Amino acid sequence: MGTTPSTSRSVPPSSPAHRARSTSKQGRAAARAGPNLTAFAVDGAFASVIGGAPAAAVVFPPEVRNRANKDPRIVSARAALELIKDPDERAEAAAELDRTLADAILEHQGRLAKEFDAIHSVERAVRVGSLDAVIDPARLRERVIEVLDKRASKAAVPWTSPSPTLA
Repeated sequence: MGTTPSTSRSVPPSSPAHRARSTSKQGRAAARAGPNLTAFAVDGAFASVIGGAPAAAVVFPPEVRNRANKDPRIVSARAALELIKDPDERAEAAAELDRTLADAILEHQGRLAKEFDAIHSVERAVRVGSLDAVIDPARLRERVIEVLDKRASKAAVPWTSPSPTLA
């Protein structure tokens, strides 16, 4: 379950890693389909509309719970609970299981959030061809003008860069 997109093992279709593989394939296809498209991200930008922590808490709770339920501490505590016959001891063990499960859920949310953020980064978007570059915000105007100049040199009607004094 804890596989990353770079591993060759298969991952469940519901996992963030699987979605990232699908997205990266789509990104390369989109890049090939739009040769006249130049896409930049400004340094410090995110490649997702939701961060890893909110995604783990809101979008992927079933995945988080599934991972938590497979956590060795939870599996062990559940097995031990099944063996307890005394009602008072059983209630105590059940309460401890609940506390441990809550801790495990938080830990697995954190892990999934890190996976999500690693997958949905602008650097990764550049690697898979969804973006052309991550640029310094101070160079944004310069880079846009470079792209327009390059496109204009290929166009039938020439385009003239604005003079620096118009800035």
